[in-house]
Amino acid sequence: MPAVTGFRHIWKFDEAYSAYQIQGLAADGKIPTREQMAPLAKTTMATMPEFKFFTFAKIGVNSLDYGPASDAHYDVGPDKIVTLTYDLPLIKPIAPKPLLVLQVYDPDFFVEFNFAETDPISLVGGSNGCSSSANKPKSLEIEDYKKLSEAFFANQSPGSNFGLKLASRIIIACP
Repeated sequence: MPAVTGFRHIWKFDEAYSAYQIQGLAADGKIPTREQMAPLAKTTMATMPEFKFFTFAKIGVNSLDYGPASDAHYDVGPDKIVTLTYDLPLIKPIAPKPLLVLQVYDPDFFVEFNFAETDPISLVGGSNGCSSSANKPKSLEIEDYKKLSEAFFANQSPGSNFGLKLASRIIIACP
């Protein structure tokens, strides 16, 4: 039986946030190196445990626990788009049986996460008969839009775990 040992995250940021992150890091409009981005990666990873790395995985009703993240680094592409990569190991490897559900989201709905349109997941080390799929969230109901509007004008969160309503879901199933 295959076991899930953790997750490798590869987050690609939008143009505005990428510009903010690299501001002042490289002279003359050059692209910052991984080494120049290292202090930012260290700071980012120091704050991520507070937010559970925005990573929520379950088998049935049991939430999975993570160890310390590793191999965290930022890269900046020629288009000046920033990508954060890091590994998030499980404290204990676990068989994804009957299935494992993984979601990456901000419970407070201040950060938007989307999985890649193509190949959002790869099973490393062989699938051993396991399959994976990525599912987009359902559309919001009118009541949800009202909560968002009210939260915006009150400068507050739209509610506990509101981000879950907009979270895509990856499912890994093994025989």
